[in-house]
Amino acid sequence: MSIEHSRNRIIADGAIAGILGAGAVALWFLIFDAARGHPFETPAILGAAILHGGSEALGRMSMAQLVGEYTVVHFLAFVMVGIVGALLLEAAEKEPSLN
Repeated sequence: MSIEHSRNRIIADGAIAGILGAGAVALWFLIFDAARGHPFETPAILGAAILHGGSEALGRMSMAQLVGEYTVVHFLAFVMVGIVGALLLEAAEKEPSLN
């Protein structure tokens, strides 16, 4: 197996780990919010706060738009963290001083 193929596989594995992590957190948000009778409230609030500067966006934007925007950012962030984590683990495995 070539080094390039190996690196691509590590990046893909990190991305998959990120997607799984993001899905688990998103499912937790859904369960938590549904149990309180307000499904999708957490991603809507986080989307308003993180992407639009505050809760005033809750009044002027649809909940679907806020949830959609936040979901994209949420998954992208988790994928990036998964990839970085996978590459760091690979580097640590190859570095003799870290073994």
